[in-house]
Amino acid sequence: MSSSGQSITTRDVQFQGTPFFGDVTQQTRWQGVILSELSHPRPREVPFHSHESAYFSLLLRGEYAEGGEPIAPMTVSFLPMGGRHDGLIGPRGAEFFTIELAESWLDEISCARGPDRFEPLLAKKGTVLWAAMRLYTNYCENRVADSLLVEEMIAELAGCAARDRESPERQKPGWLTHIANLLADCSADDLRLNFLSEEAGVHPVYLERTFRKFFGTTLGVYLHQLRVQRACELLAAPQYSLADIATQTGFADQPHFTRVFRRLTGTTPGRFRARLWAAHRKSSVA
Repeated sequence: MSSSGQSITTRDVQFQGTPFFGDVTQQTRWQGVILSELSHPRPREVPFHSHESAYFSLLLRGEYAEGGEPIAPMTVSFLPMGGRHDGLIGPRGAEFFTIELAESWLDEISCARGPDRFEPLLAKKGTVLWAAMRLYTNYCENRVADSLLVEEMIAELAGCAARDRESPERQKPGWLTHIANLLADCSADDLRLNFLSEEAGVHPVYLERTFRKFFGTTLGVYLHQLRVQRACELLAAPQYSLADIATQTGFADQPHFTRVFRRLTGTTPGRFRARLWAAHRKSSVA
């Protein structure tokens, strides 16, 4: 385990977190939270190990697999206190943004202590991903300057982990799963509500209401999330211009792309790309 090139702001020295495999290129400690940029510049196996604190990890770029399953960039994983896992870094390396939470954060949302009360979580879409993305951009641009905003985002992440444990699984209708898959496969297309309702075999109003019930958002916002998620993957590739990415992901034009991207992530596509490549350059010379 190593940590090189660190720049650390310490506000809570009592919470130490867990040492990482890989290089910590930037880190901030703040009121029972440790926010880190973690780089694996080369392929490697990450041995089976445990984390002493609850732990969220956002894969920003690169190749990573856990438990033999590939994990795509812009995916958030959660491991409870004491949770154990291993991993495999691919040939292109990988960069992560990690969020470690002291036990007090879980206590404050009325969650019982101990790893048995939380389950591992893997989220490519939805509240967890966008809370982690907003926290990452705020961290990059402000270094945790806005305490209230950061507290809200971290509480949202912790609450998602608790709700996934506490809420019984609800059975989605088969047609709704079909619609979600269709949105994912055709996110760059100009999809219409009438077309989706015909595909589902239900009334448009019933489709919209049922979708919101199970996914926690509207069809339109969900489609924007899918497009921005795909855009984040393309932003890691330097050969695409922002206008190209806007077209490829289904936005009307680059200004529309920028507006939606900022609303979901808290930053612009250009700034997000610059941050990704700055982290990549930093890890390359570490």
